[in-house]
Amino acid sequence: MHPRTIELLLRLGVGPKELQHVNSPVFHSIPHDPTGYGLIGGTGAVKTSQIVRRLAEEIDAFVTSQAEPDKAGLPVGYHWPYVRWVDWPVRAEFLKRMSAMSCHKEIDLYISEWKKTGILVLDDIGQERISSERDYALGVLGEVLDTRYRFGLPIFWTSNLEPEQLIGKYGSRLMSRLFEVSPFIKVDSKDQRLKNRKRPPKAT
Repeated sequence: MHPRTIELLLRLGVGPKELQHVNSPVFHSIPHDPTGYGLIGGTGAVKTSQIVRRLAEEIDAFVTSQAEPDKAGLPVGYHWPYVRWVDWPVRAEFLKRMSAMSCHKEIDLYISEWKKTGILVLDDIGQERISSERDYALGVLGEVLDTRYRFGLPIFWTSNLEPEQLIGKYGSRLMSRLFEVSPFIKVDSKDQRLKNRKRPPKAT
């Protein structure tokens, strides 16, 4: 992967932890659907790295095709704010803290960006704390999903939870909209990270 590709992925909001997987093998042979999809599987099923890698490959192909790759920008349709990567549990807690401090203008900017961006990636939904049906983060997620549902904007998402667990957490109305816009695919839940971790040599 070209170093410039890594720089551009960071600009889109992909974190250093996720970027560790851009050169990892593809464990799941899932056809890429530009209209969006979700990946459901247990811990270690490399769902996040699958989506990171897909995004990285498309950007890297563009970067390396340029006369000066080190100065390349993002391909049309991929530059910020047209792609946004959101680590949902982290952002959900951040929004709650911002709301408690009455930082409403800053919150509105985030929500507006997630509603309108051309491609939205919601990583690890279901891992944030939901205290009640009136939880602030739940309301934000509903607002974002409803807007993207109405306008047919793609969402790529991952979750460790089963569909029934997601419905139990977020409600059937909200999840039916997500599943319609971005149908889920269940991936092998065997922990690929442990499976492929280098084992120390046996003592002789």
